[in-house]
Amino acid sequence: MIYYDVPLFSNLASHITTLTEASACFYTEDFQPTQIINGNTNPLCSFIKRSEKENCISTDTWALAKARDSETPYLHYYCHFGLVEMIVKLSANGVVYGYFLVGPFRESDKRQADELKIKSFCKANGINESEMLSAYNRVPLFTQEKFLAIRVLIDAIFAYAKQQNIVSLQDNLFDSSISPYLKNNLNGDLSLNSLCKRFYLTPKQLYNTFLKATGKPPKKYITEQRILKAKTLIVTTDLPLTQIAESVGIPDYNYFIKVFKSIDGHTPLFHRKTKIGKT
Repeated sequence: MIYYDVPLFSNLASHITTLTEASACFYTEDFQPTQIINGNTNPLCSFIKRSEKENCISTDTWALAKARDSETPYLHYYCHFGLVEMIVKLSANGVVYGYFLVGPFRESDKRQADELKIKSFCKANGINESEMLSAYNRVPLFTQEKFLAIRVLIDAIFAYAKQQNIVSLQDNLFDSSISPYLKNNLNGDLSLNSLCKRFYLTPKQLYNTFLKATGKPPKKYITEQRILKAKTLIVTTDLPLTQIAESVGIPDYNYFIKVFKSIDGHTPLFHRKTKIGKT
């Protein structure tokens, strides 16, 4: 499992956007976008994405796959609209940590062709041409010197991030962080979305982490832990069953009974009466 200290990594990456005047987006090793997104989306891209967002996503996905399969960690390509984007693949010791996408950039010798394309695009999509041209003028120019500088900067950021464990490989993330958090917060919001935000994981990463550590998907494991805690409280305390249900994060008592029985085979009341398992 690759772990990112998102606030610190984002702060480091912000220097890329400051120096390039372009946005820098970080994707995980399996092409999932992350919260490590620095800089506002270029106004020109905002105009384009109003009607061609799927084309933008498709082009980025294609470029990420090309970067993954490339022997070189750096490449630049044209987006579907003809602007230049660049990708830097972050890897060390054969492990891919993720990808930085930086852009867009424009080329000085393509200005006339770009303006014609913008004019046609605005006419077809009812967009103010002067506003879109103004946005185009704010797109930074692409040069090979800038391409090299961005490569060096990102490499330096990545090396520092690894050295400081801002980016690291963690095989025990579940045992060291996730499991203790679950035990202390069974009465709280343990939805997949909440856990992804808490531990800065994509849904796929979270799912795989649970599966590797417990052999079960997140939702199933969390539900079982809630029922296990409830059973312990039922046989070791005199708390009302409704209060116990709330304390393990299942405030709907009828639903609590249903889930409890589906996992344990008996109702909460059965355990309260018989004190099965009491020590």
